[in-house]
Amino acid sequence: MPSKRSKPVDSSDPNSTERHSTNKRLRLDTHALSEKSTNNLLLRSSVTSAASQEKRSALEGDRIPITLDDFPSGPDSPFETTFDKLRLSVIATLERLPIAQDHPDLRKVGRLKTSEDVSKLLSTRGWWTPSLVNVFADSPVATMSLSSSVGSLNPPCALTERLFRQGKFAHLSSLCITGTPLSHLELAHLRLLPALASLNLASTNLSPLHLLHLVTHAASLRDLNISSNPSITDDARVPLSALTALTSLYLRDTSITIPCLRLLVYALPLACRFITLPQGCLHYLNTRSKRYCVDIPIGYVQDPRDVPNMTLSNLKRNLELHKAANGDIATGGTKTEVAERLMGVLCGRVADGRIARRVGRG
Repeated sequence: MPSKRSKPVDSSDPNSTERHSTNKRLRLDTHALSEKSTNNLLLRSSVTSAASQEKRSALEGDRIPITLDDFPSGPDSPFETTFDKLRLSVIATLERLPIAQDHPDLRKVGRLKTSEDVSKLLSTRGWWTPSLVNVFADSPVATMSLSSSVGSLNPPCALTERLFRQGKFAHLSSLCITGTPLSHLELAHLRLLPALASLNLASTNLSPLHLLHLVTHAASLRDLNISSNPSITDDARVPLSALTALTSLYLRDTSITIPCLRLLVYALPLACRFITLPQGCLHYLNTRSKRYCVDIPIGYVQDPRDVPNMTLSNLKRNLELHKAANGDIATGGTKTEVAERLMGVLCGRVADGRIARRVGRG
């Protein structure tokens, strides 16, 4: 069968040359579109299974998808995991975020392998927004830091209110919100986090009343940082005593005093350590030897429970031992007065020893 040949251009026809040129441009445009479509298809499938990833890497030059258009969508999408959908949502949101859309770290999102990795990047860069917090509501993410993301565009309430959802953020165990004042409402937004075990609220202008909102986490909260909140006074003993699972407590630059700590060491679990303390408390512990006899020798009473059975002469003898360390301790008075005085000294000594051991100083 004779092959079809292109009709020769008739130079005498003024429209023939124009038609030929138009047809040529159409063929070139069609070829360019076809090539672009092929390249896009390769790029969009760059985050599917590991096996096909290796094959495509050689063809694509190891290109990394960074925009939502780089990925397929719809019913025929090859993505099958929840993480793939989460990553796409994060990329789409960051592309509209002015501080992130031109940042080189935006490309890293396409390389990350877990929701935890994505959360860490968002926390480090301060890219959390209310919509991004929503994206992670059903994810297995365990750690989130909102500290660097709080600002004029993201007031704390806009972020914390997204955490206040029943049955969501079931795996979120570590939360950090520091360096910004928090209201009672914003602390209340944290009440529905079922797995919250570590909470950092340093420098958030907290008071003892704010801490009442944390009692809902009494069974899960193990690590609590409320440092640099000078409005936290000895009244914080009540909500703190309710946190029966605590193992680490940070109290630096609060207004808590030794009398409060003496009560807390009996209320908190034996495993709870005071990782940091106010400077005044540390000074007191370091100068205990000037307040009473720390190392009581054999033959003198150490247990306050033995005091009621002691004679007046023996009571005074024991007080004299402590007066040698602290001249302000009086040794005179009735048996009841002397007994109460010795009881106070011994009870303080025992409690201070417990505090010192919990900060590794005893």
